[in-house]
Amino acid sequence: MNRVQLIGRLTKDPEIRFTKTGKAVAAFDVACNRGKDKNGESLGADFVPCVAWETLAERIGDQCCKGKLVYAEGRYTTRSYEDKSGQKRYRTEIVLRVCMPIQSADARNSFDSMGQQTDEEIPF
Repeated sequence: MNRVQLIGRLTKDPEIRFTKTGKAVAAFDVACNRGKDKNGESLGADFVPCVAWETLAERIGDQCCKGKLVYAEGRYTTRSYEDKSGQKRYRTEIVLRVCMPIQSADARNSFDSMGQQTDEEIPF
């Protein structure tokens, strides 16, 4: 089974392009924290290249931007291509089948508290 699941933040706004046949393609990297060591020091992050196609790519372009926390799921793949100088290059990336913005507990709590009325403000 080839299935990759990530939770991380976009390192920049997704790059949305269209193929010659009109299919949307979104490309971006997701920064995934490795956690902390026993002393509480950060172990760094991995920067995972991701690509999405068609409807998913368009939705990512509408809903995601630099810094957005996302859940992403797809398959790990390596492809080859020729660069402008004719050299064969390889790129390893995750081809997504799911990508959705998620909200941290802090963001959800700050949103939930917005617009709430106190008992004194309720008109009955």
